[in-house]
Amino acid sequence: MDSYLTVISYPGKMETVFENIAFNVQRQDSQERQGAQYRFCRCQDPAQLYELVMSAGRYLTRLDLVGHGSPTRFRLGDDNLLELGREPHPVLKQLARELPEDVEVRILGCLTGIGEEGLATIQAASAALGGKTVIGTTARVEPEHFGPEGLLKSFTATHSSRRTDIARPLPVPFAVPAIRAASGRTPYLTQLLNLDVRDVEALLHWKQFFPAGFQPWGRGQPLAQPDFSLRHEGIQVTFACDCRLVLIQDDPGKSPLLMGWSSPDPVPLLPAMMQALGAGSLPGFLFAPTAAPAPAHTEPPRAKRSRTR
Repeated sequence: MDSYLTVISYPGKMETVFENIAFNVQRQDSQERQGAQYRFCRCQDPAQLYELVMSAGRYLTRLDLVGHGSPTRFRLGDDNLLELGREPHPVLKQLARELPEDVEVRILGCLTGIGEEGLATIQAASAALGGKTVIGTTARVEPEHFGPEGLLKSFTATHSSRRTDIARPLPVPFAVPAIRAASGRTPYLTQLLNLDVRDVEALLHWKQFFPAGFQPWGRGQPLAQPDFSLRHEGIQVTFACDCRLVLIQDDPGKSPLLMGWSSPDPVPLLPAMMQALGAGSLPGFLFAPTAAPAPAHTEPPRAKRSRTR
């Protein structure tokens, strides 16, 4: 019998997005459907992952980890499980000795498999797991993408650690029904057609502050690792997923408006855009990494001579 385990983040400070996912999977400890077993549990600290997997039965077909993601970081509960440039959490090496070789581990946060950074991050996870297949995402992940069996089968925006090509972000994780998709329309425009006209107007208003690579993605509750927030015209604007995703909380009664970066390359945050949004001094990590300029050659200052004789 195939066995599937979904581990959902349970941070110390309650987050509605994870509670909604837990509700969608009905919080059932074990479900059997069509010859397969589906289990669900919550995790506050990545160190707990080993015990959770062993208690569920280590002979898993697939292990899904649900948390806040980005191409360079994945947070499970209150701590990072993965962070590009650092060793993955030691719990992965513990699991490498226990999980079957053909298990599939999916990192279910927003955009975890995007670009060179995302591929490097999931490949580092694969190495820590002894070469097992690790899957990242190429779209935003939201509570509506989960059901009684975990992640819905219709969510296909994924990228494997075994691939060598670079994945682009997909603004719409589900195939748009042909009846709604007119020929020649881009996915994000098709999605905008299904929004309230006021939401479309709001997105087009905000789009003017962003470079051409950013596209309106509608509204949503993404599992996105936040980078920083600022306020523009009294509205909170949060950059997340290595600044590839922007959440604009323009209406307290609705999910945030979403702007998404459409390229696999890092986001070159333009000073003009940030100034337009009201950002003050910006930390260096906001900009695409570039080679550091060579230090200018300067001569040491000469000692001053006394004018007295």
